[in-house]
Amino acid sequence: METEMEFKQIITEDEYVDCLRILNETSNFAEVFQINYYYDDKTFTLYNNGDTLRIRQTGDDLVFQSKVFLEMHNGIRFSAESHQSIDRLPRSIIFNGCLYVYLGNLVTFRKTFNLKGVSVSFDKSQYLGVSDYEIEVETNDDATSTIPDAIYEMLLTKDNTISKYARFVNRLHEISNEKAIHINVPTI
Repeated sequence: METEMEFKQIITEDEYVDCLRILNETSNFAEVFQINYYYDDKTFTLYNNGDTLRIRQTGDDLVFQSKVFLEMHNGIRFSAESHQSIDRLPRSIIFNGCLYVYLGNLVTFRKTFNLKGVSVSFDKSQYLGVSDYEIEVETNDDATSTIPDAIYEMLLTKDNTISKYARFVNRLHEISNEKAIHINVPTI
């Protein structure tokens, strides 16, 4: 198990485009397409505790990941993280003696820049009929001095650190309370 230290901020589509423009001019990047498959119990215990249980697919690789919330300090989220490669996507998972069922998935298009030991990712995520954008900064220390000023200011001035899993569950709850829509498709 390792400890992860990350800043996370929701940004607008315009801010996302502006940040990528700034960094594309000065830095190399890696692009990845990933899918997070989320699991929880019927009372959303993990969600309520700030934890995440997911399987992340990148290409053909599937990795089981558990993130246990430790603390929030100065806008930085600390989590204990464990992971293990798996060979198939299950409908449910028994983890630490508890049964968790598949809830749905979130798709992320990620561009990651390595700025002198600091990983800065720009994510466009799509899930349950919505798209959103975020900056995610991961580091093992406080090496934030390598982040360009405009992006660092954006991280400091926003108070929006909700995780992808929390956004997914919030949206899941929203649509579960919506009324059914009627669709009439002409027959041929």
